[in-house]
Amino acid sequence: MKKLMLPVTACLLSLLLLLAGCGGSSADKRENLGHIDQDYQAAEIANAPELTANAKSDFTYSLTSSRSEEKPADQNVQDGRKLIKTMGFAIETQDFDQSAAKITAMTAALGGYIENSSISGNSYQRSSARTATYVLRIPVSSLGDFNEKIDEIGNVTSRTEKVSDITLTYTDTESRLKSLETQRDTLMDLMSRAESLEDLLKIQDHLTNVEYQLENYAAQLRLYDNQVEYSSVSIKLQEVRVYTEPVTTPITFGERISTAFQDGLKSVGSFFKSLVIFLAGSLPSLVILGAVIAAVLIIVRKKVKKAKTKKAAAAAVKTNETVNTPNENGPQS
Repeated sequence: MKKLMLPVTACLLSLLLLLAGCGGSSADKRENLGHIDQDYQAAEIANAPELTANAKSDFTYSLTSSRSEEKPADQNVQDGRKLIKTMGFAIETQDFDQSAAKITAMTAALGGYIENSSISGNSYQRSSARTATYVLRIPVSSLGDFNEKIDEIGNVTSRTEKVSDITLTYTDTESRLKSLETQRDTLMDLMSRAESLEDLLKIQDHLTNVEYQLENYAAQLRLYDNQVEYSSVSIKLQEVRVYTEPVTTPITFGERISTAFQDGLKSVGSFFKSLVIFLAGSLPSLVILGAVIAAVLIIVRKKVKKAKTKKAAAAAVKTNETVNTPNENGPQS
């Protein structure tokens, strides 16, 4: 009997151990799948393209809090600012070609480049002077030298300068990029643990969306870096005969009337000059046109004179016939 109980007891113990192992593996599997599902849902919520205002503020607050732990707030304010500087100049010149060449040479010497430019005027049909517009990109480190040498180009009539602080925008974009990189790593891990084709396709679709956003945010950061490192400088170059005098004192009413009168005289003089230039340019055409008109008038006058002569001759013949008719018939008895 004891010999029979030993094999039975061993079989029962083996069966119990096998059931316990299966139950444990099933529980582990369910727990693992639960973690995967929770991770996927967390990644999907964090990457939602449209967030409510509260969710966005919470997200920004969490990012700011995490970054403030790494670096003190005072140091963040003092160091690492992202500033975009833009400048604008209006310049008069009496030597247009030389001034344009100086702009190009100065830009290249300071390590910058011309983003775009345009030149208008210098037309034979117009008497207006030439005008050029430039948009230059100058390194921030060389912006001071450019500002000091700008007077060498011509008479600077106006200067504008603007500084935009994009530190918060840059930091938010950078934080968003890091968050997307974390989501990408999480999705890659989820993809390696996916057990069904449906989950694999969902993760792959979500991963594609995350990588697309990563490229957009990375491109935005590159644009910000370029704008911060290279300042935008706008120049309007105007060709003039006389430089504009700088105004040091307020202009009185009488001075304004005198200036307006002088400007009127200049406008009248410019009008007559333009008229003379137009007539001089049109003189050959006017001579030919006058000759054609004179020839036409001569031909028309000859034809009219000839027509009058014929008409007068016809009238004379008719008159003679009327007078001679009674004599031929004779008096009647």
